Amino acid sequence: MLKKSEDEASINLRLISSECIDKVVSFIPKLQSIPAEDIANWGHGRPTGGALEVSLEPRYHPAIRELMRSLNENHLVQPFDWSSWQPTAEKIFKEPSLVSKASLETCTKLITLHVRKDRFCGGHFGEMVRSGHISAILHRLAELREH
Repeated sequence: MLKKSEDEASINLRLISSECIDKVVSFIPKLQSIPAEDIANWGHGRPTGGALEVSLEPRYHPAIRELMRSLNENHLVQPFDWSSWQPTAEKIFKEPSLVSKASLETCTKLITLHVRKDRFCGGHFGEMVRSGHISAILHRLAELREH
C-alpha cells in the first residue's frame, strides 16, 4: 500500500461540510462588487521624526477581511506545506482553465496558500482577489458543492 505524502495527509476534507462551502461561496457577489482600487489600501506615508513611515501591510476592504476569516472558520485553510506546493499553485494561476477542473483538495490547498502567503507577502491575497483568481476558486467550490 502506498503511503500518502505528508501534505496530502494533513488536508482533512471531512471538515469541509456543504454548509462550510455555502458560507464561503456567499462572498462571490461581495467580491465582484468591490472596485479594484478598494480591495486593499496601503495608506499614505506619514512623517515621523524626519522620516516617512509607510505601512508594509495593506488594510483590506471589510468584505475581504470577512472572507479571510470565513475561509479559516470553515476549514478551507488547513495545515500543510504550502510553500513546497507553490510551484503547482503558480501553474494553476498561469493556466486559469485548471481551476475549473480542481478538486476540493486542490481548492483547499490554493486557498490555504494564498491566505498563508499573505502573512509573509502583505497584499498577496488582495492581488489574488483583484486578478479574479479567488473568485474562480469560489466558483469552482460552488460547482463542487452542486455535485
